[in-house]
Amino acid sequence: MSIVRMSMAGLLLSLVVVLEPGPSAVEQLTQLRKQARAAQQAGDNSAWLTALGKLEVLLHGQPRTVELSAEAFAAAGDRRHALERLDAFAAMGEVDAELLGGKDERFK
Repeated sequence: MSIVRMSMAGLLLSLVVVLEPGPSAVEQLTQLRKQARAAQQAGDNSAWLTALGKLEVLLHGQPRTVELSAEAFAAAGDRRHALERLDAFAAMGEVDAELLGGKDERFK
């Protein structure tokens, strides 16, 4: 096979790989939510934080994911990052009435 044909074959293969559709955003969201929930229930804080980080990117910093990240950091014993995420949540103008009222047990 000539170099030109090999190059063309490589190019066509690359195009097939690039054009092959991946999971939709909705499918990614569903999968990441399942992963986050399963990790949280299993007490796997590292996996929970990983899934929440991906969710936060996918959802462009949606406030609930930011607050959940704070909760996951708190559960992992990482107070500094938990407070940073809560600060980011507050900077968005968001409020959690239970947290403000001192009734929230997630961050103790």
